[in-house]
Amino acid sequence: MAATLTGELAALMSQLEDPDTAIVAHLGKNPIPSTVDVIDPTTLVECDFPGYAPVKLTDWEPIFLDDDNYGEADSGEVDWTAGAVVAAQVITCVFVTVQVGDSPERIWDVIVLPEPVAINLPGDLFWFSFRAQSANIDSLPVLGDDS
Repeated sequence: MAATLTGELAALMSQLEDPDTAIVAHLGKNPIPSTVDVIDPTTLVECDFPGYAPVKLTDWEPIFLDDDNYGEADSGEVDWTAGAVVAAQVITCVFVTVQVGDSPERIWDVIVLPEPVAINLPGDLFWFSFRAQSANIDSLPVLGDDS
């Protein structure tokens, strides 16, 4: 028997599984100083190595906690595999965008890697797993909005 989703977990899963919501994981390649506390989303430069493409996150698993006031879910492992690498590329961050219907695409989260990861050879693999927590989408910055 499947566990029943209640409270914030039910609300979060409803948002994550909404067919009008596109949640997409991207890899960034621009240098990000370790001293930076806040990242300007307009400065993110997306990876473009052969075989790379952003990945839509669609397979969320609820994480059951003993608190109806809190919702959390896991994306499962997301893999990126290099194709025929012409020049090495360094992954410095992972960022997630969200778009609901026709609204602007927004940055949901930016995760700066503790150490950059180099993609040097065909078949090089980078994987990541994402965790979502309850969030008010209207409080997130709009992608490409300089204001």
